[in-house]
Amino acid sequence: MGKVVVNAEVGSVFSLSEIAWQMLAAIKGLRFSHCDPGGLCCYLSEGEGEPERPFYCREMDRSDDALVRTVERLGTLANAGHTNLRIVAVPDNVDWEVRSVNGYEYVTDGKKIWT
Repeated sequence: MGKVVVNAEVGSVFSLSEIAWQMLAAIKGLRFSHCDPGGLCCYLSEGEGEPERPFYCREMDRSDDALVRTVERLGTLANAGHTNLRIVAVPDNVDWEVRSVNGYEYVTDGKKIWT
């Protein structure tokens, strides 16, 4: 079974807390600089003196191992604002996508839904 991170809070968008961004950066071997107040974007670099570049939640691979480990380790501390991050188990070899209804996200392959 694979793992996918979703936001299970109606009326909010997928975002990470500053501590989650910091842990994610550390796991990926990147240098944390800062993130926006809502946790939608963070600035990271490859190392000291390297240029910072933005990383956006909307562009994240929700099954990324570093993201999953961050949410597993931090639990509710990974949440930013009004998010409620959860990890959903999805069978291997399924072509899935994350969909949202009023901010509440679920995983689907078009036939079945995982929440």
